Amino acid sequence: MTLNSIRSMMTDMLIAQDGPIAQLSRGMTAIANRLDSMDVRQVQPVVEGSIRPPPIMTSGRVHFWPDDDRMHHVPYGFKWPNGKSTVLLWNLWFFGEAVKGIGPYKFIPPNDDLCTKQCKTDRSRTAKVISTLVSIAVNDGRIGSQRDVHVNNSIDVFDFSFAELMRRLYPDTPEKRGIDLTVCSMYERIRKAVDR
Repeated sequence: MTLNSIRSMMTDMLIAQDGPIAQLSRGMTAIANRLDSMDVRQVQPVVEGSIRPPPIMTSGRVHFWPDDDRMHHVPYGFKWPNGKSTVLLWNLWFFGEAVKGIGPYKFIPPNDDLCTKQCKTDRSRTAKVISTLVSIAVNDGRIGSQRDVHVNNSIDVFDFSFAELMRRLYPDTPEKRGIDLTVCSMYERIRKAVDR
């Protein structure tokens, strides 16, 4: 057995239509389709102050793109989420998106898996906002580094850091700024605060 023959066997297993990866992918697609077809009127509204459930951790899966023999962290045509809330991107950054088979977004290499300049810019802005939030938690002694954020403490770390960042960025009215602020809005406000 040679290294190339092992690589070939692994690739065949991963892309085979009846292989285990294809079966998992079909199952995940079926689940995603059922979730997409749910009647959103049945979903209960979130009550102010209610406890958010912890995020689901996923390791992601390997994706193959047409006319490309490399393995990727994201499906072909992936676009970095733009205009999404900071808490959503916090969870995607650390835990990924199980429905789409994408592992933690922090591991998505921008030069290999992000095809547009906008996606790379959005990833860079997300990284800056996450880094700022993590730094606040580290400086307060809540965690030692970004590696210490896990499913069991993620919500507490985010809630503390976000509230503290709001207090710093909006000193006159931090309570008026909601948790639904987008990463781009947060990035611009952080950039302006640093430029002062």
